[in-house]
Amino acid sequence: MIKQKWRHLQQKMEQRGLALMVGIVMLMSFVLSGFLWYGVGNPPVDGEVSVNKFLDHQLLSAKTSSTLYGFNQIVVNNRDGKQYTALGEDVGVRQLVQHLKQWELKTLTTRNLTRNQYLKYMNQKSVTVLSLPSALPANLFIKKSDYKSGLNQDVLINHVVISLDQRGVVGLMNDREQRVYEAHVDDLDSMKIDLVKHNLVAATFAWYGNEVHLNYTERLSIVTQRYVVDKAPVREYIMNVFSDLTTDPLVQDRRNHLIYRDGDARTLTVDKNTGSMQLYLNNQTGSTKLVDRLQSGYNWLARLQKLPENMYFFENINQPNELVYRLYIDGFPLFNQHHLGMVAIRQIGQTEQQIEFGRYSVQIPLPKEPENKIRLATTAEVKSQLVEAGLPESQIYNVIIGYIWVDEPDESEVRLTPSWFIKTDDGWLSYDAMLRQLRQEVD
Repeated sequence: MIKQKWRHLQQKMEQRGLALMVGIVMLMSFVLSGFLWYGVGNPPVDGEVSVNKFLDHQLLSAKTSSTLYGFNQIVVNNRDGKQYTALGEDVGVRQLVQHLKQWELKTLTTRNLTRNQYLKYMNQKSVTVLSLPSALPANLFIKKSDYKSGLNQDVLINHVVISLDQRGVVGLMNDREQRVYEAHVDDLDSMKIDLVKHNLVAATFAWYGNEVHLNYTERLSIVTQRYVVDKAPVREYIMNVFSDLTTDPLVQDRRNHLIYRDGDARTLTVDKNTGSMQLYLNNQTGSTKLVDRLQSGYNWLARLQKLPENMYFFENINQPNELVYRLYIDGFPLFNQHHLGMVAIRQIGQTEQQIEFGRYSVQIPLPKEPENKIRLATTAEVKSQLVEAGLPESQIYNVIIGYIWVDEPDESEVRLTPSWFIKTDDGWLSYDAMLRQLRQEVD
């Protein structure tokens, strides 16, 4: 009798225990659902890390070539003559390429200007100026129906000047030739651009050699950032580069380098220490036309596949022999001494190409630290200090803001430090590196 009561009590306890466990699981389910729904409607603030950030890892191959070769700066010239540029990636200037392609350009006229007239045209009142990082073919930004007007692939432009005073005037600017291709747009509503109203800083245009670039006329405070390092396996690049082979390419291990080749046609060299890579292509017939080189560049970047979406066209050197693409962080280009965060495609003669890139990249930001800001001088102050240190102003071809890639003790992270970068005959150097070089030359 006692045993029967005991078994009955055990059964009740087991049933209640099971019910309790089911209840706990259901409660946890509701709590987790609440967190998930709360997270959808309430994005994390600074100091918090969202798992969604790590899922939002987009690749360059997912975007179109027109986005890759878009504008990188916007300047608004007000009616009172004041000029401002917008900082940050969220200004949407790169998406304006598709906006321009909707316009019907009419009554095209060509005007050759003096240097002073050209600069005055860009600094005129009541206009918006969209600038490219380097000269590109006009046909990338206009309708195909407008090619007959003379704006074809042979016409290079650096800027687009858009009137804001209901005149419907659009000026496509070529710096080196000091030429403006001026057209009219009848549909004024199509010309409306949602102008940014935040992160505006004072700026103006100035000549740098044969090109016009932006001068910041007020000091800036830009935050230092930390990013997660994305380390792509070498095997993935090998599969993409040698995708047409039925067998693995030959491999050689030479101290700090691994070399993969399929005879003389393709050679991929990997630096084991820095992560930089170099691809040499033989028997690759290359076009001398810039528009063809740009398309070929996009095709190669898409083929490498592991390149992140925040990589954009940066410049062409010795047109059109070398095309350079860089990662952009909050609208500023990224620089690294080992060619990480960039791709350079170099045409050597008619049949050879050399592509430099890195297997390490950054795309996922860690929480910002607003207190870690660096104060940057104005453009005029930077140029003055460089000239005082011994660099002739005539040898300064551009001065821009960018980020320096600084390795952290934790190899899974990098610190991105804002800095001025100066372009001379020797390429790009940070402001501090340029000063050190100038002082060494004096000593």
